Amino acid sequence: MLLSIIVTMGFDNQVNLGAPEIGDEFDHMAMAADADADFELVIVDRAWPNRWGRVQEALGSMLHRVHYIPPKPCELVDRGYRAVNSMRNSGAMCSRGEVLLYVDDYFQLDARSIERVCEVFEAERKLLCPVYMENFGPGPDVEGLSEFSGHNPGIYMCTRDQFCELGGYDENFDGAYGEADTDFQNRLDRMMWLRQKGLRFREHGVQFLYTKHANNELPEERRAPWGEPSRSPSYLRCNRAFFRIVSTKRLETNDVVGNRIVSDEEIQRLRDEKCQDDCSICNREDRDEQVSSYRRFLPDATVVEKAREAAHIDREPGCYNPWR
Repeated sequence: MLLSIIVTMGFDNQVNLGAPEIGDEFDHMAMAADADADFELVIVDRAWPNRWGRVQEALGSMLHRVHYIPPKPCELVDRGYRAVNSMRNSGAMCSRGEVLLYVDDYFQLDARSIERVCEVFEAERKLLCPVYMENFGPGPDVEGLSEFSGHNPGIYMCTRDQFCELGGYDENFDGAYGEADTDFQNRLDRMMWLRQKGLRFREHGVQFLYTKHANNELPEERRAPWGEPSRSPSYLRCNRAFFRIVSTKRLETNDVVGNRIVSDEEIQRLRDEKCQDDCSICNREDRDEQVSSYRRFLPDATVVEKAREAAHIDREPGCYNPWR
């Protein structure tokens, strides 16, 4: 069994505030090199997809496992936004593993936890998800072995077959401000329940350490082609509205397939409803334009096809751009 660890990079020139001894940007991933397991590390770099030299320096001992790629082009990426769902789909489309483990870029990859995830899947076909350490947020209860269903901030896991059946991460979300992650995990949990495949599990000790990072300002010569996008650009839509008005309604009918065209009925509901009365995004004057933009941000129909093909491609590790 090959495990694909897919890391979406959202920071550049970052400073590690939580554990400065671990280093910056890629250094905190280096502990994965000690894992006695069959895995690959797929890095999707949205922050600045031109850091192969930095990857070589920080991850030199496991470069034979590393694939470093830019995110799949889409309108949000081209405009300079992170478009996290597009990045995660890029990782699946360029990975080869039977099991996909998505990790945000601020987690230290614990070698023993990686080994345990592979061990349990190979022996029992169970998804044993690492959890974040208790020093970040409220934290789930990780005492003993227990069922785990729902949101696990920053760490997401499924098989490739499950990813394909779900249609991947839904790119109708703008990829920020939450909800997109919850949507994927809700659909995954519902599908597993419908197929009577159980749930994802957690186990004490199988966890990744959250390291708090701050993003320094990019040097002038490295800002092109995107410049310095605003954290809340005016063209972003309300993810919370899409989640409550479209995604949740689909799930109520056990419709788990995401990343597809928004229907006329769903578009009308988005026009008529808000996520809440005082939402600053839903109440913007361009609300109708926000809703109409779902017609322009059409999901990529090749996500599932390429994710299935990737498992059969014998690709050399290294830095490459599959989107050219």
